[in-house]
Amino acid sequence: MSMEIEKARHSLAVRMLSGGSDNPLVPIPETVRRLGLVALDHLLQISGLNKTLEGKGPYTLFAPNDVAFKKMPEWAKKAVSNKTVLIEFLAFHVLSGVLKSGDLKNELVELTAQGERLRINIYDRRPLDRTVITAQCAPIELERVDKPATNGLIHVLEGVMIPPGGNAVIALAANPNFKTLVRLVKIAGLVETLAKGGPFTVFAPNDDAFAKVPKDVLAKLLKDKALLTSTAVCCVG
Repeated sequence: MSMEIEKARHSLAVRMLSGGSDNPLVPIPETVRRLGLVALDHLLQISGLNKTLEGKGPYTLFAPNDVAFKKMPEWAKKAVSNKTVLIEFLAFHVLSGVLKSGDLKNELVELTAQGERLRINIYDRRPLDRTVITAQCAPIELERVDKPATNGLIHVLEGVMIPPGGNAVIALAANPNFKTLVRLVKIAGLVETLAKGGPFTVFAPNDDAFAKVPKDVLAKLLKDKALLTSTAVCCVG
């Protein structure tokens, strides 16, 4: 993904040479590009959410900067490599309606466009005499808030926002002890089911448990998708 982002960064730099801050307002996806948020622009296109954010709105987008994506833990990067998980992850950064920076209050709770709870917190950093505002624990760039678009506005973040509950796929991918199970879930084609369905209770064998499975049995599972799927479903209630 890094090579694609670098290509996108170069293309964006070329386009920005002809534009300035006096350009007329454009929809949120184009505003993301004007702000130089290359990684976010790339992921919005992959997920297809760029088309949603071109709609009438209005929307408020909490937009992680490029450094925020680089700082994401490896498990999160792997989790969002799945398109279904990526869409859910990005949608958590979108509110229906306009929420201006002047309306942000400590312990304010707003619902995202997908109905998840998003919490705002405000901290006074003394003796630095600096206010820090976070959205779901991700610091907001106070120099880049209320960036207007034709269909809403953008607040730039210094971190990414992780949904409070996540889903079964994110929860499994977050734990390094379930690498084999995550691999089998992907092969079985159950990622979307576990990401969007539920609620589920997953009886999740860890890597140590799979290490005790005879290699020929595991190899048979990997070759027979139907058998693998039926076996995996037995672990989900």
